[in-house]
Amino acid sequence: MRGKQIVRWAGALAGACSLAACGGQPTACTAIGLQPNGVTIQVPGLPLGSRVTGEVCTPSKCTTATEKYVDQFFLFVSNPGIASTAPLAITVTVRDPAGKELVPKKSLVVTPVRNQPNGAGCEPIGYFATAVVALAPAARKGK
Repeated sequence: MRGKQIVRWAGALAGACSLAACGGQPTACTAIGLQPNGVTIQVPGLPLGSRVTGEVCTPSKCTTATEKYVDQFFLFVSNPGIASTAPLAITVTVRDPAGKELVPKKSLVVTPVRNQPNGAGCEPIGYFATAVVALAPAARKGK
């Protein structure tokens, strides 16, 4: 009688494990895409309709992106130097179309976050940081 109980428990555990994807079953991954690693620059006070270019420099690479400020300013600058969750020294600069610095070169340390939208064990994996920077005094006055 005891042997039958052990077999029943073993069968029940095996069935539960198969339902929970145990025992090396492949992980079901979704196909959610992910933008490249980078930094979101936030510039409170930047006027609506401003077209700006943001530059982000890591120790390994400088990259730029140009966007138009429509609602609340978020400018994403892709940068492959953002590649882990380790704190990282970066510089951020924001310019208008004429090249005038709206945010002069600002050095700061960011701590990127890891994003894995398709779940554990699934690609892609991205790293993203946010930098909140202030407008230059002349840019705030509209000069």
